Amino acid sequence: MRRMEEELELSRQATELAIREEELRQEKAAAEKKRLRLEQKAKAKEAEERKRRKAEKSQERAKFRARKEAELMEEKKQKRIER
Repeated sequence: MRRMEEELELSRQATELAIREEELRQEKAAAEKKRLRLEQKAKAKEAEERKRRKAEKSQERAKFRARKEAELMEEKKQKRIER
């Protein structure tokens, strides 16, 4: 009788251990999934920031070119007037 009780107790402990191991595995998987999601979100934010900076830089270059073009046209106009 005693041996049977011990076997039942060992079986119960093994079952509890297996359940706990599965819970830990699931928690670890959830934590990894969350980490990956946060990492992807950070990468997307960085990419958006790079895109914004690139657009700003491109716009500044376009403004500079337009300003230079206007200056050149004004110089040509002044030269024509002086003649």
